[in-house]
Amino acid sequence: MILIYSALFLYVLLRLKANTLALVTIAIALYAAENAGLLSNLNIFQYKNFAFGLLFVTLGFALNHSKEFINYKAPWLYTILFAVAYVCNYYYQIGLGWLLLPLFTFSLGAFCVQFPTLGKGSLLTRLSSYSLAIYTLHIFVELIILKSVEVIGWSDYYANPLYYVGTIVACITVPMLIFNPIYNGAIWIKETLIFSQKKRSQDSELRKQNYG
Repeated sequence: MILIYSALFLYVLLRLKANTLALVTIAIALYAAENAGLLSNLNIFQYKNFAFGLLFVTLGFALNHSKEFINYKAPWLYTILFAVAYVCNYYYQIGLGWLLLPLFTFSLGAFCVQFPTLGKGSLLTRLSSYSLAIYTLHIFVELIILKSVEVIGWSDYYANPLYYVGTIVACITVPMLIFNPIYNGAIWIKETLIFSQKKRSQDSELRKQNYG
């Protein structure tokens, strides 16, 4: 839901002729204000806030729109650096995740834009076909894990590195396994139930008109 609203808001700004710099500035300003507690009363989403979604949607748009001009030295170094820093932040509870996650995301995006053919044909790129499944369902898997941890009374789970490894693996593999059954089920409901009911309603109206 956050992704949809963020994309719509970005579309509105683009229709208002906002350039890439203005879009990024607005997204960063809203994200900073949210993390400073200035927009806490406007948070209408349970899991993440609007400013969070807007920032990452905008970063993706900016990377794609400016890919011809992206030429960083050793972008892989920044990606690894911010990834390690982000994991250490959660392990030691430093409280900088709100800053390190966008930096890691931008570094990873810049790295991929600069080297678009890197790893072509590898297992990792073949797994990219599951990116939609992982993106849309990993949150639910993570929430289930968090609720399960609370139920069993594991209070210091955040201090165990195995928790993060297991959570990451589960958030990747479980969506890959359940996405197709869920998607196919939704298509079946749409085609069998919704469309068939609509068609029956239209046929009924047509018969009434013919015999009315």
